[in-house]
Amino acid sequence: MKLAPRRALLPLALAALAVPAFLAAPAAPPARVDGGALDESMQTLQAGVKGLDKALEKAEIEKALGLVADMQKAAHEAKLSTPEKASEITDAKDKAKFLTGYRLKLIELERGLLDVEAALLEGKPADAKKALDARVKPIKKEGHDKYKD
Repeated sequence: MKLAPRRALLPLALAALAVPAFLAAPAAPPARVDGGALDESMQTLQAGVKGLDKALEKAEIEKALGLVADMQKAAHEAKLSTPEKASEITDAKDKAKFLTGYRLKLIELERGLLDVEAALLEGKPADAKKALDARVKPIKKEGHDKYKD
C-alpha cells in the first residue's frame, strides 16, 4: 500500500481544520447587549426629535436633513442592540419574540424617518412635520411601554 505524498495531504488537513471552525461560527452576528450604546442612540433620537421640531418650524430644510440622518443612524444602531429588559426573559421563545418585536418597532421608526427625509428632499417641510408627528413620535411611547424597563 502506497502512502500519499505530503503535499497532497496538506490541502486535506487544512480543509479538515476549517470545517469545524466554519460549523461553530454563528449564522448571524449576535445583537449587542450594551445599555450604554443603546442609551446613547436613544438620547440622539430624543434630541433629534426636539431639534427637528424647531428646524421644521423655521423651514430649515438643510438643518432638518442633517438631524434626520443622525436619527436614522441612531435608529439603526439601536436596532442592532438588545434592550436590557430582554435579559429578564428566561424562556427562549418568549425572548426571541420580544427581540423580534423590538427590531420590527425600530424598522417602523426607520420607515417613518425615511418619510420625513423624503418630504424634506421634496421641499415640503409641512409634510415632513406631519410624518414626524404621525409616524415617528408615537413610536417612542409604544416602544418604551413595551421594551424599556
